[in-house]
Amino acid sequence: MNWCATLLFLFVLAQVPTPTPAPAPGPTLSPMHEMIVRGQLLVIANGYLVFTTGDAVRLSADAQIAPSLHLGQTIRVHLDPQTHRARKVEALTAPPPASDVDVNEMPRDYVAVSPGSARSIQNEGGKNAALLVTVRIDVTVPADTPPTDDIYLSTDRSAFSAAELRMNRVDAYHWTVTLPAIAGSTLQYEFTRGSYTSVERDASGGVFAPRKLEIEPGIATKDTVARWADIS
Repeated sequence: MNWCATLLFLFVLAQVPTPTPAPAPGPTLSPMHEMIVRGQLLVIANGYLVFTTGDAVRLSADAQIAPSLHLGQTIRVHLDPQTHRARKVEALTAPPPASDVDVNEMPRDYVAVSPGSARSIQNEGGKNAALLVTVRIDVTVPADTPPTDDIYLSTDRSAFSAAELRMNRVDAYHWTVTLPAIAGSTLQYEFTRGSYTSVERDASGGVFAPRKLEIEPGIATKDTVARWADIS
């Protein structure tokens, strides 16, 4: 190649633009993660889920709810980070991940109704309003009740599980418990010492028909156990 050709080649090469390096891709923004709250179930009604703490969260219209959930069962509730609504409810069948949030530590902006609120909870149509109230149940037990035994409340919410809810001792013969419930609902209940063989009986030793309590604000009861099934 002569010097003229070389100069021409260099001239043409100088006119070709140097490729600009492509910009490095920016960081990928991860979507907001859902919050999973762990707690015990009280009731699912009117578009709301209520924990036994009394805190209620709204359900999404398309929420996936596991079948056969019952009162007192430990559940995992998947909450949408934007709407704060529950979009999935499942039973806890294995040790929960460390990332789960206990219901007592759930951020308050996720709570639709709390036990201290006077507001009612209702479905999206504005009908079937339901007020969350606190029920107090007191009971006097027989004098022959073993002093070391605990007393339990057994209700239709758990299909009368014999050890559903342990009551609080007031003294040797008096026990009490408070629980949240939906106003306008009916609670059926009886007392046990923690097993089906120690359920309460009537004064003659016959099968005791569960009590029925119509739930309303400020409701409280004073009951008496006549005798136990395993103590004559």
